[in-house]
Amino acid sequence: MERRTVLLSVLLLIGIAGLSAAIAIGVIRSRPEPTETSDSHEKEYDSELCHPLLIAHRGASGYVPEHTLGAYALAASMGSDYLEPDVVMTKDGHIIARHDNELGLTTNVAEHPEFASRYRTQMVDGRQVSGWFTEDFTLAEIKTLRAIERIPEIRPGNTRMDGAFDVPTMQEIIDLTKGLEVSLNRRIGIYPEIKHGTHFQRLGLAMERPLVDLLHKNGYTRPESLIYIQSFEVSNLRELKNMTDLRLIQLFAGNSALPPFDQYVQGTGLTYAQMATPEGLREIATYAYAVGPDKGYIIPRNADHTLGTPTSFVQDAHAAGLKVHPYTFRSENVYLPAEYRSADPSPAALGDAAGEYRAFLAAGIDGLFTDHPDDFANVRGNTLWHDDDFTCVAWRHCRVGPKMDLHLRTWIVLCTLGVAFGVPPKIVETTESINVTLEYDSQFCHPLVIGHRGASGYAPEHTLGSYALAALMGADYVEPDLVMTKDKRLVARHDNELGLTTDVSLHPEFADRYTNKTIDGKQLTGWFTEDFTLAELKTLRAVERIADIRPGNSRMDGAFQIPTFQEIIELVKGLESSQNRIIGLYPEIKHSSYFESLGLPMEQLVVDILHSYGYQGSHAPVYIQSFEINNLKKLKRMTGIRLLQLYDSPDMIPYDQIEQENAPTYASMATPEGLAEVAKYAYAVGPDKSYIIPRDAENNLGEPTSFVQDAHEAGLKVHPYTFRAENSFLPKDCHNKMYPNLPSALGNLGAEITAYFNAGIDGLFSDQPDIPVRIRTGCVRNTK
Repeated sequence: MERRTVLLSVLLLIGIAGLSAAIAIGVIRSRPEPTETSDSHEKEYDSELCHPLLIAHRGASGYVPEHTLGAYALAASMGSDYLEPDVVMTKDGHIIARHDNELGLTTNVAEHPEFASRYRTQMVDGRQVSGWFTEDFTLAEIKTLRAIERIPEIRPGNTRMDGAFDVPTMQEIIDLTKGLEVSLNRRIGIYPEIKHGTHFQRLGLAMERPLVDLLHKNGYTRPESLIYIQSFEVSNLRELKNMTDLRLIQLFAGNSALPPFDQYVQGTGLTYAQMATPEGLREIATYAYAVGPDKGYIIPRNADHTLGTPTSFVQDAHAAGLKVHPYTFRSENVYLPAEYRSADPSPAALGDAAGEYRAFLAAGIDGLFTDHPDDFANVRGNTLWHDDDFTCVAWRHCRVGPKMDLHLRTWIVLCTLGVAFGVPPKIVETTESINVTLEYDSQFCHPLVIGHRGASGYAPEHTLGSYALAALMGADYVEPDLVMTKDKRLVARHDNELGLTTDVSLHPEFADRYTNKTIDGKQLTGWFTEDFTLAELKTLRAVERIADIRPGNSRMDGAFQIPTFQEIIELVKGLESSQNRIIGLYPEIKHSSYFESLGLPMEQLVVDILHSYGYQGSHAPVYIQSFEINNLKKLKRMTGIRLLQLYDSPDMIPYDQIEQENAPTYASMATPEGLAEVAKYAYAVGPDKSYIIPRDAENNLGEPTSFVQDAHEAGLKVHPYTFRAENSFLPKDCHNKMYPNLPSALGNLGAEITAYFNAGIDGLFSDQPDIPVRIRTGCVRNTK
């Protein structure tokens, strides 16, 4: 076949692959709800979910700034049934997620001098409010702002992510949710609250019809759709009843003497207290499916702030045919009943949220809103995603299901087979065979940002929550370290020793597996992945590895399971679809020689799994990395996927080379001759960052070496590791100026990264990927 004919065929198939990608995204965005059977009118709504329902209040807002894609993704990965966005309107009629229409508390708008003139005072729902308001901004203007923590004095840990996320639209939240449904292989609902309904109606920016139209367009049309629309007002819910079959929920303000604002305007005299009576609840049942009271309606507080005696609210609501979803459950002392507060006097200290949850569960509620969804998931029961059948044997032993229907998942797999890089795998090999020139990673911004063990500066490493955060912060690649289980399954852990990163020591059934081993020449004591089956590992929960440096991450201890390599790939595929961009994978094979000596070699299994998901050829958005040499050379013969040679301390020898005569050290591999040898089997090198800019005697950044230039001359890309924002890891001249000697204080990582960007690196591994993404401003990614 002539070269021109081959090239035309290649380009045609590339176009087909691109169309397939568009179809896949369209399927996710607009697919209808699963078809109901003829007796669907008798089906209990939400029967595919566990009960009581777990509604993530503004996402996982106890851990991440509220109403951000990061908060919603983290909530889903913690097992939430529903994600709750508060929605408001922009000047040009777009629906976005903010707690209120005032932007000053939840964004960095005050830092934008171009918007200073928009600061004003107005009446909102009968209250005088000063600030910047969404109705004065177009969506494009709001997209220049960044989210910040709303209550930093209570949640200082969340402020680490100030600036990491933009303000999402309702459509972006829907896209994220549908992508996460595919990734996590389960149904996830959305629970929007219409904020300030009357206020926006007066401005000609009524939200009710646009919200309904948006939900209907995305396939949410029926009562059994996983949607609730909520409001503190009454009239707009009655209007919505005539617009849609979606379920509605009447919210109740904490102060029961208040009227709903629309009722105040209309002069009806109706108060929330009247609405909470048996007669009032029966009236609500004429237009709403559920009620969302402040939790004080159900169990009021005593004068000493302990929980009082339950009221009849739940029984009265149930008698009226209404479900009851109270708000808001939070784990910090300042929000808890007195008897559940910890001894730590700090308002930000975490107390015994489980005790409060159990009291309300005993009161018979049907669901609840919480800022800490993992805490309630743990109380409600162990949540397992890998069952083949839907099982929910009472709420105490909840197993979520059902999985996504096979038809949809088949669509996604078929349509995304080539989406990883826009070209089907066989076509990639064809383009290379005819020397079509394509720049690797051209679909990404540069230098590349690799989420090191996910966004491990903000969530426990190697968890689905950490990987999701990294992707939503803009990381180009997410990096899982891979180790093997006893039954030959690949899982993500920093090392095969489990004691530092899981709660295995709290499991008495595994006490006898505590042992001593020699791994890569080092004596280690603990519990090891190769002594556990995958099923056993799935009973463990992840914990923060460096809790003394990252105490904020310890708040999420116990929130996540240990993920398999396949689960990470599924997460990435779903996020690609929801974010409409390519997200790469950067697995590291840990302790290769050691696992091979146990009869548990990883290389072929890693390759087989990647190939099975369509990652083939050197243009696939995948790098496989290792500190060893022989396994990379072996991988070179197994796959066209790009390889990266990692570099440890200069005086060390790669472990697989120790027994070799004239064994190379990493220092010798860093010479021009050594780099030329590495280039025979690897596409890139991953040195410790000191190979590029060493520290001087005072721990300040020194002068750059020739490493980057030498590597580039050998034809190698350079991706150094690891960039971390805490003083403990930074050069002295980048330490936090106010707390220079506090190891956990956040310093000026941006300054260090800028120095390395100026040194010519091609990418970097970072625990806080949002920081290099922000520094690398001005880059517009290619979308799928």
